[in-house]
Amino acid sequence: MRRLHLVVLSLLLLCAAAGRATAQEKTDATPSPRTTSGGGTDGGQRLGSRYLGRLLIGDDAPDFELPAADGTRFRLHSVHGLEKVAVLFSQRPDINFAPYAAIGDSLRQEGIRVVFVCAERTMRAPPDYANLWVLYDHKGETAQRYGAYDVVTGATVPALFLLDDTGHVRFLAVGYMPEPSDLSELASNVLLKGWKPPTAARAD
Repeated sequence: MRRLHLVVLSLLLLCAAAGRATAQEKTDATPSPRTTSGGGTDGGQRLGSRYLGRLLIGDDAPDFELPAADGTRFRLHSVHGLEKVAVLFSQRPDINFAPYAAIGDSLRQEGIRVVFVCAERTMRAPPDYANLWVLYDHKGETAQRYGAYDVVTGATVPALFLLDDTGHVRFLAVGYMPEPSDLSELASNVLLKGWKPPTAARAD
């Protein structure tokens, strides 16, 4: 649990620093389609206005249906009432998926599905892991709805969203890709044990 607190504290510091950097980068020549504050809510931090989306803890996670690496399709709402879901966003599927697949195996036994949403396809299909889903969001539309999209660079940013079995957001971290061990600890404590990370004041 001490390690989990350290991970979350690092997340809060990382996101706060990113928010300050974003504010410095913004100029009058860079329009912002939607302004989001640098504050956060239970278990999550929001970055600056260059990131679309405004999901908050307790919100309904937007549904999506995306193609998987094996040619099948996955729809989020198809597992409502059945499984909890850890959704991770990444621009490129150049991640070493093997350790995440091992975590996926153990989390699936506890009713948690691990899903990667990537903006780009790889020339070589990732291995066919039994309990790890790699989906493709080539237009970035799903990333935009979740707030894991940088409107300045036009790229999906690393992000983690933990969803309960009713499809509600219980934890979010934008600008962060957890290590497999951290993902396992966060998912288990937040989705199975009801642990709530430190709360930051919301700025409207």
